[in-house]
Amino acid sequence: MACVSAAGHPALLRFVHSESGGPTVQLDFAFICDYADSTAKVVAFGIGFDQIQAPSLPARHHRLCVVARFRAHKTEIGQKQARVVIMDADGAETAAIQGIVDLADPVDQLETTATLVVNFDNLNFESYGPYSAHVLLDGNEMHRMPFEVSQPPANA
Repeated sequence: MACVSAAGHPALLRFVHSESGGPTVQLDFAFICDYADSTAKVVAFGIGFDQIQAPSLPARHHRLCVVARFRAHKTEIGQKQARVVIMDADGAETAAIQGIVDLADPVDQLETTATLVVNFDNLNFESYGPYSAHVLLDGNEMHRMPFEVSQPPANA
């Protein structure tokens, strides 16, 4: 398991085969939420939102958390480079965090899993519109989660 914060602290799937013929790492799930922690289980609050309301710009969002769980065949054990990127509508990176996903030896099993929890604290948004969180593993995009930054609705 790997936990990374902005401060730098540390769907069932089938396996597809890589060009080398071996199984590759797959994504069990990924989501954005307000808070997450991962020890033996993932504990998360505010799961799966797709909109952040900001009354004015620039807007500072207290915490945006990205959770991803990877599954791999035991032949894929070892450390993998993880990167989670927040992008704006033009594809420009507004924030990024790198870390390590450690796919440990499953010993008596064929598969292993690792959970990545990334906290973007005090994330700044300079404009309203679409954004997305991207989960990459060893440079390959595993999942993209779109969300919108918008003004709150006017009071009627």
